[in-house]
Amino acid sequence: MGVHIADVAAFVKPNTPLDDEAQIRGTSVYLVQKVIPMLPRLLCEQLCSLQPGDLRFAFSIVWEMGHDGHIYKEWAGRSIINSCAKLAYPMVQQIIEGCFDPNRWQTQLYNGATWEQVIFDSLALHGIASHLRAARFANGSLRLNNTKLHFALDTGGNPVSASPYVQSEANHLVEEFMLLANMRVAAKIAWAFPKHALLRRHPPPSDRKLAEFKAAAEALGVSVDVSTAAALQRSLTALSKACRDQATQEVMTLLATKPMLLAQYFCTNEAPDPATWRHYALATDLYTHFTSPIRRYPDVIVHRLLQAALDLSKQLQEPDNADLVTAPMAEHAELPASAPPADTATAATTAAANASDAVPDASSSSAGSLAAEAAASQRLDAKARSGPSSSTADSDTLWEQAEADDAVAAPREAASEALLKQHQLPDVITMAKIAKHSNETKLSARMVSDGSLRLYLCIMLKQAPKVSWAVVTSVGGDKFFTVYLPEFGCEARMYLNLMGVPLAGSWDGTSQTLTISTGHLAAQQPAGFAANGDVVDNPMTTDAEQQLTQQQEEQQQVQRQEMLLNSPKFNLKIWLECLPNGVLNPSHIPCAELPSQ
Repeated sequence: MGVHIADVAAFVKPNTPLDDEAQIRGTSVYLVQKVIPMLPRLLCEQLCSLQPGDLRFAFSIVWEMGHDGHIYKEWAGRSIINSCAKLAYPMVQQIIEGCFDPNRWQTQLYNGATWEQVIFDSLALHGIASHLRAARFANGSLRLNNTKLHFALDTGGNPVSASPYVQSEANHLVEEFMLLANMRVAAKIAWAFPKHALLRRHPPPSDRKLAEFKAAAEALGVSVDVSTAAALQRSLTALSKACRDQATQEVMTLLATKPMLLAQYFCTNEAPDPATWRHYALATDLYTHFTSPIRRYPDVIVHRLLQAALDLSKQLQEPDNADLVTAPMAEHAELPASAPPADTATAATTAAANASDAVPDASSSSAGSLAAEAAASQRLDAKARSGPSSSTADSDTLWEQAEADDAVAAPREAASEALLKQHQLPDVITMAKIAKHSNETKLSARMVSDGSLRLYLCIMLKQAPKVSWAVVTSVGGDKFFTVYLPEFGCEARMYLNLMGVPLAGSWDGTSQTLTISTGHLAAQQPAGFAANGDVVDNPMTTDAEQQLTQQQEEQQQVQRQEMLLNSPKFNLKIWLECLPNGVLNPSHIPCAELPSQ
């Protein structure tokens, strides 16, 4: 079984203008109507695109794997592949569901492949992926799926409809093997370069924020266990089974997401304690990004680190299991049965029974080396604490073992340093800066992507307003309340004094109830806005002052709208077209007076 990733590093050489530009961009940016790529389109759409029937450079990880996902052998290295088909997620989902008809799809097969082989392989991969997924969740993994909209655009690029993007078992199939590849690569580069690896960690949420989430859930009548990621996942899974209201499930997922911290790239030199390398949501000690070098710069660095790590293994004469890529494919194999869903007791029991397989044979050298280094360090610390006057047999044995480990580690460390220079990998300070910049660009790209979705949703609703059901998620006293709209997968804050009609709220903190009244009662409620936009009481303000303030705010709001949307010199379509390189050039829109951000 092989995972083959485009070998972008074969084209993007270190310290070249192409590499510098990719590092600055950090990531591709995904908008509703287009993608702003990290790399030139010649690379990302052609030379590095694994098109079927064409020879392509790849970085591959090949496993000899049991039907339950246990890895018996592993090979990693650069390769040239020629894939036989390009499948879409809906096609594979139909194969899994047993309703696939190749005649309905205009998909060409290459290299003598048949649909029978494609169907068999897809089902085999699905069976293995199901076992991997069940074991991962039984081991404590957490997944929070928030609704993401998909827009249908007309010929003019305007949104005409929106629907939630639904992930299927076919998506899960690919996801499991991508996660597995990322974890395996993380173990390899952390073993080879324990102070130089570029990894990805996810800190656990703060206890305070988890307690707030638990209280918010209980206020909605839902009991959750937030003691661990696994416990939270079990609570959400139990809710999805017990509650048929999809909106309630989505609200709980949204609330569970809010306490979570962002995952971060980091250089291992920044975090000497390996306990801080852990990924909370994936429940794994080592993780990195390897599988998307076309759209993420850290993956390019990881590819270079992996090649240097493989060169180190070769110098140390470690077995590489190269027979995996030369042995002929088996003509017949037993089709693995799909594992039960990850949330069932059977899956948890199976995964617990196979806990000894959590670190498969192929990774024993990597995990063992890291453990040996930690043990050697502990022995040296113990010797230091024992003092120079200690002459016990135990301390002498510890010292001798530590010296032996150091004698083995010294040549390996020297070889590692030489390979880092040979592959032109950055020093630890520069690597930390790359990690920091990658975190910033990833967050920025995410905010832009979310903003693009929000913009198109606003345009669609302005053209065709809709009345939609919503779920109240929180109440801000007697001034506003927050709702979640399942149809659009987003939240909205509803201010009572901005509803278009006179409204007033009466908040009962004991029963956590907001009572809204209309008419003259509402007109008696004084309210205003603080500098940060929050609604505040101002009992010293007269009715005339309130009216004047409100008129000024309304006038300013109209002016802002006219400046951005109704100006004869401003055009939304032109503005969007000014982003081909991810940078807005103000000179393209004279006198638009756009805010710099």
